[in-house]
Amino acid sequence: MSTHRPFQLTHGSIEHTLLVPNDLFFNYSQLKDEFIKTLPEPTEGFAGDDEPSSPAELYGKFIGFISNAQFPQIVELSLKDFESRFLDNNNDNIHSFAVKLLDDETYPTTIAKVKENIVKNYYKAVKSINKVESNLLYHCKHDAKLVAIFGGQGNTDDYFEELRELYTLYQGLIEDLLVSIAEKLNQLHPSFDKIYTQGLNILSWLKHPETTPDQDYLLSVPVSCPVICVIQLCHYTITCKVLGLTPGEFRNSLKWSTGHSQGLVTAVTIAASDSWDSFLKNSLTAVSLLLFIGSRCLSTYPRTSLPPTMLQDSLDNGEGRPSPMLSVRDLSIKQVEKFIEQTNSHLPREKHIAISLINGARNLVLSGPPESLYGFNLNLRNQKAPMGLDQSRVPFSERKLKCSNRFLPIFAPFHSHLLADATELILDDVKEHGLSFEGLKIPVYDTFDGSDFQALKEPIIDRVVKLITELPVHWEEATNHKATHILDFGPGGVSGLGVLTHRNKEGTGARIILAGTLDSNPIDDEYGFKHEIFQTSADKAIKWAPDWLKELRPTLVKNSEGKIYVKTKFSQLLGRAPLMVAGMTPTTVNTDIVSASLNAGYHIELAGGGYFSPVMMTRAIDDIVSRIKPGYGLGINLIYVNPFMLQWGIPLIKDLREKGYPIQSLTIGAGVPSIEVATEYIEDLGLTHLGLKPGSVDAISQVIAIAKAHPTFPIVLQWTGGRGGGHHSFEDFHQPIIQMYSKIRRCSNIVLVAGSGFGSDEDTYPYLSGYWSEKFNYPPMPFDGVLFGSRVMTSKESHTSLAAKKLIVECKGVPDQQWEQTYKKPTGGIITVRSEMGEPIHKIATRGVMFWKELDDTIFNLPKNKLLDALNKKRDHIIKKLNNDFQKPWFGKNANGVCDLQEMTYKEVANRLVELMYVKKSHRWIDVSLRNMYGDFLRRVEERFTSSAGTVSLLQNFNQLNEPEQFTADFFEKFPQAGKQLISEEDCDYFLMLAARPGQKPVPFVPVLDERFEFFFKKDSLWQSEDLESVVDEDVQRTCILHGPVASQYTSKVDEPIGDILNSIHEGHIARLIKEEYAGDESKIPVVEYFGGKKPASVSATSVNIIDGNQVVYEIDSELPNKQEWLDLLAGTELNWLQAFISTDRIVQGSKHVSNPLHDILTPAKHSKVTIDKKTKKLTAFENIKGDLLPVVEIELVKPNTIQLSLIEHRTADTNPVALPFLYKYNPADGFAPILEIMEDRNERIKEFYWKLWFGSSVPYSNDINVEKAILGDEITISSQTISEFTHAIGNKCDAFVDRPGKATLAPMDFAIVIGWKAIIKAIFPKSVDGDLLKLVHLSNGYKMITGAAPLKKGDVVSTKAEIKAVLNQPSGKLVEVVGTIYREGKPVMEVTSQFLYRGEYNDYCNTFQKVTETPVQVAFKSAKDLAVLRSKEWFHLEKDVQFDVLTFRCESTYKFKSANVYSSIKTTGQVLLELPTKEVIQVGSVDYEAGTSYGNPVTDYLSRNGKTIEESVIFENAIPLSSGEELTSKAPGTNEPYAIVSGDYNPIHVSRVFAAYAKLPGTITHGMYSSASIRALVEEWAANNVAARVRAFKCDFVGMVLPNDTLQTTMEHVGMINGRKIIKVETRNVETELPVLIGEAEIEQPTTTYVFTGQGSQEQGMGMELYNSSEVAREVWDKADRHFVNNYGFSILDIVQNNPNELTIHFGGAKGRAIRDNYIGMMFETIGEDGALKSEKIFKDIDETTTSYTFVSPTGLLSATQFTQPALTLMEKAAYEDIKSKGLIPSDIMFAGHSLGEYSALSSLANVMPIESLVDVVFYRGMTMQVAVPRDELGRSNYGMVAVNPSRVSATFDDSALRFVVDEVANKTKWLLEIVNYNVENQQYVAAGDLRALDTLTNVLNVLKINKIDIVKLQEQMSIEKVKEHLYEIVDEVAAKSLAKPQPIDLERGFAVIPLKGISVPFHSSYLMSGVKPFQRFLCKKIPKSSVKPQDLIGKYIPNLTAKPFELTKEYFQSVYDLTKSEKIKSILDNWEQYE
Repeated sequence: MSTHRPFQLTHGSIEHTLLVPNDLFFNYSQLKDEFIKTLPEPTEGFAGDDEPSSPAELYGKFIGFISNAQFPQIVELSLKDFESRFLDNNNDNIHSFAVKLLDDETYPTTIAKVKENIVKNYYKAVKSINKVESNLLYHCKHDAKLVAIFGGQGNTDDYFEELRELYTLYQGLIEDLLVSIAEKLNQLHPSFDKIYTQGLNILSWLKHPETTPDQDYLLSVPVSCPVICVIQLCHYTITCKVLGLTPGEFRNSLKWSTGHSQGLVTAVTIAASDSWDSFLKNSLTAVSLLLFIGSRCLSTYPRTSLPPTMLQDSLDNGEGRPSPMLSVRDLSIKQVEKFIEQTNSHLPREKHIAISLINGARNLVLSGPPESLYGFNLNLRNQKAPMGLDQSRVPFSERKLKCSNRFLPIFAPFHSHLLADATELILDDVKEHGLSFEGLKIPVYDTFDGSDFQALKEPIIDRVVKLITELPVHWEEATNHKATHILDFGPGGVSGLGVLTHRNKEGTGARIILAGTLDSNPIDDEYGFKHEIFQTSADKAIKWAPDWLKELRPTLVKNSEGKIYVKTKFSQLLGRAPLMVAGMTPTTVNTDIVSASLNAGYHIELAGGGYFSPVMMTRAIDDIVSRIKPGYGLGINLIYVNPFMLQWGIPLIKDLREKGYPIQSLTIGAGVPSIEVATEYIEDLGLTHLGLKPGSVDAISQVIAIAKAHPTFPIVLQWTGGRGGGHHSFEDFHQPIIQMYSKIRRCSNIVLVAGSGFGSDEDTYPYLSGYWSEKFNYPPMPFDGVLFGSRVMTSKESHTSLAAKKLIVECKGVPDQQWEQTYKKPTGGIITVRSEMGEPIHKIATRGVMFWKELDDTIFNLPKNKLLDALNKKRDHIIKKLNNDFQKPWFGKNANGVCDLQEMTYKEVANRLVELMYVKKSHRWIDVSLRNMYGDFLRRVEERFTSSAGTVSLLQNFNQLNEPEQFTADFFEKFPQAGKQLISEEDCDYFLMLAARPGQKPVPFVPVLDERFEFFFKKDSLWQSEDLESVVDEDVQRTCILHGPVASQYTSKVDEPIGDILNSIHEGHIARLIKEEYAGDESKIPVVEYFGGKKPASVSATSVNIIDGNQVVYEIDSELPNKQEWLDLLAGTELNWLQAFISTDRIVQGSKHVSNPLHDILTPAKHSKVTIDKKTKKLTAFENIKGDLLPVVEIELVKPNTIQLSLIEHRTADTNPVALPFLYKYNPADGFAPILEIMEDRNERIKEFYWKLWFGSSVPYSNDINVEKAILGDEITISSQTISEFTHAIGNKCDAFVDRPGKATLAPMDFAIVIGWKAIIKAIFPKSVDGDLLKLVHLSNGYKMITGAAPLKKGDVVSTKAEIKAVLNQPSGKLVEVVGTIYREGKPVMEVTSQFLYRGEYNDYCNTFQKVTETPVQVAFKSAKDLAVLRSKEWFHLEKDVQFDVLTFRCESTYKFKSANVYSSIKTTGQVLLELPTKEVIQVGSVDYEAGTSYGNPVTDYLSRNGKTIEESVIFENAIPLSSGEELTSKAPGTNEPYAIVSGDYNPIHVSRVFAAYAKLPGTITHGMYSSASIRALVEEWAANNVAARVRAFKCDFVGMVLPNDTLQTTMEHVGMINGRKIIKVETRNVETELPVLIGEAEIEQPTTTYVFTGQGSQEQGMGMELYNSSEVAREVWDKADRHFVNNYGFSILDIVQNNPNELTIHFGGAKGRAIRDNYIGMMFETIGEDGALKSEKIFKDIDETTTSYTFVSPTGLLSATQFTQPALTLMEKAAYEDIKSKGLIPSDIMFAGHSLGEYSALSSLANVMPIESLVDVVFYRGMTMQVAVPRDELGRSNYGMVAVNPSRVSATFDDSALRFVVDEVANKTKWLLEIVNYNVENQQYVAAGDLRALDTLTNVLNVLKINKIDIVKLQEQMSIEKVKEHLYEIVDEVAAKSLAKPQPIDLERGFAVIPLKGISVPFHSSYLMSGVKPFQRFLCKKIPKSSVKPQDLIGKYIPNLTAKPFELTKEYFQSVYDLTKSEKIKSILDNWEQYE
């Protein structure tokens, strides 16, 4: 039941509602009723003066009203609600809120109403309940030291507006004070009427703004002095009254006070005031004194006019209007004094200027005559840098000054000798008026010497006067006293004294509060504002200023193992000493020094600049990682100005970090990246910190910007200035840091490290402690760490050569003040030169480097247009110096000595390369890339001097050059001419290209003097100092050695171990700190469990219910706490193993660093709890699982320093919970990485967990599984229940899977995973497949029905056999491919192929293999040589002789691996097949190859080179969308448990938040198999029309994760065909992210299809030619047939089809012609004579042995001649079929038929019964026999034809029987041939053949029947059949007579129901042609080989014309054929049927 009720205040449209306790509601209501009576009636529009204007004002008036009543509880509740609602729980304050209301356009109001309704009533309520004191005053009684300061003149020009604002807002609080002061001033100013020409009536000016004088008058000293004091007194008064204190009470909270210049008067006033009365008295004294000071100063030093030119010049140069006081900033006192001395030297004494205010170390004010100060400015201008001048490349000491100098709006020379006379006058006034300040109760500090006024013996007021008029201000002295909070009472706000003081005090722990300013906090919260004084809260929290020394100074800490560390931000970050070795080339390129530094306990950076490829750097990092202690991490340094390196370096780091490499940091040198680029580094690379090395103030600002953009990520700012060794800036070391230190420290995530010029504990300690800055008059500025570079170059582990190390020791170095001399000359043994990147670089001044310096100054600084000329002039000198003094000698050298490259022979070039790049002494090349460059040059020589083609190269492998001398000698002995021939110009260019080739090590010589000289001279110049053997004469003076001029002082030993060097420095710091901080007592050093890592955080999570007892219980309901706060809460504040485990960011796995899994596992979850045993620290996490709170995580210490993390899963195969244990070692010695995972047996523990999960705890775990043997699954019977449960889980609603009576219930294809799951998944358990199952990713899955197999269905008894096809180590992890075969009754039904990936890096190649069914390949042999090459292969075994045929290779291979690119063994076997012309495929050979260690497979290599793959899919040019524009959206299930249960895949990453979190997944990802099944169901629906059996294959890749309730969108496209099946591409995307999650491909069987081939009658000119032109396959059919016709019959069928000539002559000349003639002569046909005897006749009776030509003639074109029509039509259909087949459109299981002639096309196409040549022979012969089978006239015309008949067009009743009746009777009556020969469509289409007269008669008989509406059918019902015939004969006779009367042969015309088939002149299929059957049968037998007839291609597929039923190989079918044909052969078969069975 609620305990509160809403209470509403209203006035007109304004209302405010608050919740009040039930027990006070009545009282509230009574008070409201009384309150409403006090309000006037609401007015429309703008509220009246007495009305509230806003809810806040209404509420404020109500609070003021109830403050008078006796209900303190109600007042307090209402006040709290007001503060919560409007003041943000006092984060805002009443004053700033009041100001905001004035700007609120929603509720317009006035200042008067705000004051009255808000401010006044608020304080009235506060006072009525004695509201708690402010937080600040509370702390003043305890730990805060509060002081007050007061400003002086010159802060702003509009100071009076500050007073006006106060009066407007706080009139009621300051009215009395202002009235009294105004009266006092009015009494005094008439005495100075000449000065106060516009009076001094400040009250009038406030009340009547229009009377306010102009600015010049207000700025005059007599006016500004007293008014500024009035402002300060008002601020002070307001503060006291708001706090409810008297001036004395508030003063008692102050520790001391002082004032700047005239502000001292106000400081003394408040110090002397203990009551409101004394405060008023002292205030009047103060304004009186200041009136006298202002007036007397002006009269003594009156304001005079200035020359207009001076005024304008000053304004034009941004120096302001000349006045007696000038501000100068950013110059030191010494620098300013120098300019003052120069200025005064030209002026008389009375015109001198002097420093009058020292506000800070670089903030001064000068006083003097304006003209003199103007002269000072003129002098300064000459040396001042103009705006925008870039001096970053100018040495610091040589730069023009960057400073600010501007006149102040003060028109008296205060604090100078010029006001000495005024002092006396003022003191006279003081005496005359009896002014004095007595009884100071707090110290007020002197602004000249910092002394306390309380100790003064002279009158305080006298000292104050002199301090204002004559004595300079030393503001730092005056404020150099203890304070934590300094109140600045103005004037000026953010332009006033407070901010100035803030700059001085920053870092000392003193927070400045601008007590007179209402503004919000500034960026970075540098200082506070007014509301901080009044803020109240229960926790009494206040803001404290940073104390750099206190917070950042180094301390000591001792870990539990007794190791002492210097503790700083840097060492806390690293868990190591705060010392590091910087990345520097070449020293930290080598892995020895990096490994040694890390193992010694010090951070170091690998210098990436010394590597040229990812492979090189990875190899180096691998070496380091293998040598360092687990848990240690290294840094990498990259050069920002080397973009090429960054292009591969950054991705490499990212890749290595993702693999767990212990790369701790990245440091970017030589430039600071943009925020965007830095953000990529921070967010993408997985680093602990980012190091940045700014070289200037601007670059430091960029670093700060980066740090602010990532406030929680550590940024290590490495500052080295310009004195560092190697590349360096032009900056001073100290000044930029002094300038930027405060800004740096405002970013808590910046770690500041000092570098350059350091070498011992003595010189580095001041920088760690911070005291270095005190000599520059700044507070201590500690650094967090120190880096070393030059100092370690002589270390034992450094590869710096011994001679170079000795040279380094000889360098004496110089102190900091002298290093800039290196720009001009050797200084301390060091000189600056310009590097290859154009940057200054410090090197030891060897002969070689001095030559470099010479060239920098004389050659390399020249413009391009002058460079070549200078090089030519100094050519001899340069070459001599190169050869005598430099590490890179001149390349040109021949038998005569120094020369140019063009003057050398090829042999001399080669020998010189070996001389300079091969180190003979140690038998090695300087770098392998230079060896390869030499090899490339030799190959060019071979090309030039090899005379014959095909010569084998002498240089087969670059390894032959490992010992180059002998090879070179042998090489040039082979090419003696190369020793004489000068190198050609072309090869000179080639040589120079090789020398400058990217990616290889730059050459160690200079080959040319041209514009490339600087590149060759400077590139890669540092390695030589580490490899003197490679340097000419091993002369160290030739080399370049990086070193710092200041650091050189500290190197005195050679080969000192780096650990000793760094230890001595760290131990020195420790000793110093023990002495200074712990009084020499080591036992006082605090001891911690471990050091480093995150600091424990004390937090309180408000949304967590905490129950304390023997164990602490943390409960979370529906509101989740902040994750980090939750983890901190669980970790606790005590350093122990649990705290370390929870808080560490990284876990060590072997040599790798991985992120801490607890940060994800323990993420807060709703309705969960965690318990922690107080004694053992055992942590148990519980989560809600199906309504029960069950343990899911346990963390406990199982033995000393051994932690066990158990993840518990309750959803398992047998429902018993299973725990997965992870073991960790706790190592408190390493705070950076205190948790190391115990990797021994880790993967086996995980496998055993998964075994129990998937198979149940009762099944013994076994990893003894042979990967080369099949894995057998259980035999199961498919039930309708399991199908139903599965389809329900995946959402498949296809009717085929629904169990209904009378139909088979199919199982979805995806059901195979249920059947085969256990067998398939066991494939990942073999011991040899070693991987982390928690990193297992299901990459892909595929189902494929076995050809001919029916889908799975209810009742099937099935089993599974799984085979591991591959175990491969890939860059992304270990891939396992498993193929499971589902068997039904022992026969394979389906294959399930799954690919799994163990994410990670694996190198156990001995356990990897791959079984591959190679892609079938066809090899075409075009010559005997080709075949001979194959025969020579030992793996090829030919079993039958072949000619130049096409062979098909079908092979299988097994590969075993030795490494990523090397096989340990290969075995390839297979068949070699040949397709005969009959289409029969036979095996002609075999492949048998086996080998050991191999780099490739010669079998597949040969086939890929010489063959082409077959059985490939055909992909469309344009895909076809399937969803018809409809969006196929689906939703992932909200829980994955149902699918886990039905599929058996209980992998917890799908159902357990904890396991998913451990696996670094964003949630419980949906099973890939579920996604596959649900998406495949869409394919079934949209691509297979819900006919499940049509989906023959489906495979998919899982390319993205799917999370619960994700909305998915699927697109499907028909993209191609394969073997007649549609290829459907599927893509599913996440709707929200638009990223793909699944990409799949399905093969869909087409609906049952019959392919029908048309017959004669449809021909037309040009038929098939469009396809001929577009399809290569179709063109090949036509061309092959055409060649056959041309070669055998002398005509082109293509010509006939394309041109359709009326005649065509075949010529029989020549041998070829005679052969063609013989073919015509040999064509015979058989007929039956009148006597019934069989006789043979020539088809071409006119052709004999003497015939020279023969002409075919057809008046309608030869294409209509049967002999040409038939082959043309057949070819057109065959070509079309082959084209379709080539596109993969022909299914394997189809039916086919051919209509008449089309039967030949059908059989040759789909049954392959004869090759194309036989086919065209058959149909040409058929056409010819048909053509001559009927008599013809001289024009070739016959008296026969064919027509199409549609009986339905005669009448509705005229049907099949009627047509048959009419046709029969027409034939009977006329005795002419007329038969129905084609029964195409019942009642609609028939074809009749016969005599043209009979056909014409039939046409017209039908016409008569239609016209006369004679209904034959009805007549047959009404009369006898004889009578019907009689009537019909009458019609026939009449019509036949007309047919006879027509010209013969008749040209048939179209009738109502009859259409003539033009071009057909033979009565096909009629009894007339019966005599030709037997001879044609014999011809066919010759042309169709028995081997070509394959029953499997015909049975159930071929539908003959004859039977109109699918062909069967049954006795019944043969009987039906016999019944139709009476064939003797068929009868013989039937009679002997038993013999064939």
